[in-house]
Amino acid sequence: EALHFVDGIGDRGGAVLAKGAGDIAMKDVSFTGCEASTRGGGMYVISSGDVSLEGASFSECTAGTYGGGMYMRNSGDVSLEG
Repeated sequence: EALHFVDGIGDRGGAVLAKGAGDIAMKDVSFTGCEASTRGGGMYVISSGDVSLEGASFSECTAGTYGGGMYMRNSGDVSLEG
């Protein structure tokens, strides 16, 4: 089943904040209208492993400084498919 994040709000990562999370894999996920006051409107990933997003979409997500859709720092590789 699909996972939908709608109108999430936060300082870092409007919908998802992953810190020290290891590898992250999401399938058929959408981020709509999410906002962060600093970084990562949809997702903020820090000190984590690889991130794999299959069939993901980011729509109308914003951030005050960096990464309207997604912001990553000190983490592994990113794979975006579909």
